[in-house]
Amino acid sequence: MTNDSGDNRAKRKITKKGILITALIVAGIVAASFLIYLMP
Repeated sequence: MTNDSGDNRAKRKITKKGILITALIVAGIVAASFLIYLMP
Protein backbone atom coordinates (compact mmCIF):
# COMPACT_ATOMS: atom_id res chain seq x y z
CA MET A 1 0.00 0.00 0.00
CA THR A 2 3.00 2.31 0.35
CA ASN A 3 3.34 2.47 -3.45
CA ASP A 4 0.03 4.38 -3.73
CA SER A 5 1.65 7.64 -2.58
CA GLY A 6 4.20 7.36 -5.40
CA ASP A 7 1.55 6.54 -8.00
CA ASN A 8 -0.54 9.57 -7.07
CA ARG A 9 2.05 11.89 -8.59
CA ALA A 10 2.11 9.96 -11.86
CA LYS A 11 -1.67 9.99 -12.11
CA ARG A 12 -2.81 13.58 -12.27
CA LYS A 13 -5.39 13.82 -9.52
CA ILE A 14 -7.83 16.70 -9.64
CA THR A 15 -7.39 18.73 -6.47
CA LYS A 16 -8.97 21.95 -5.23
CA LYS A 17 -5.58 23.63 -5.58
CA GLY A 18 -5.30 22.55 -9.22
CA ILE A 19 -8.82 23.75 -9.99
CA LEU A 20 -8.09 27.09 -8.31
CA ILE A 21 -4.85 27.59 -10.25
CA THR A 22 -6.56 26.64 -13.52
CA ALA A 23 -9.47 29.01 -12.77
CA LEU A 24 -7.02 31.87 -12.08
CA ILE A 25 -5.15 31.21 -15.35
CA VAL A 26 -8.40 31.09 -17.35
CA ALA A 27 -9.67 34.25 -15.61
CA GLY A 28 -6.40 36.01 -16.43
CA ILE A 29 -6.59 35.06 -20.11
CA VAL A 30 -10.24 36.14 -20.35
CA ALA A 31 -9.49 39.44 -18.58
CA ALA A 32 -6.53 40.13 -20.89
CA SER A 33 -8.62 39.35 -23.97
CA PHE A 34 -11.39 41.62 -22.68
CA LEU A 35 -8.95 44.49 -22.11
CA ILE A 36 -7.53 44.06 -25.64
CA TYR A 37 -11.11 44.03 -26.99
CA LEU A 38 -11.90 47.30 -25.19
CA MET A 39 -8.81 49.05 -26.57
CA PRO A 40 -9.60 51.34 -29.51
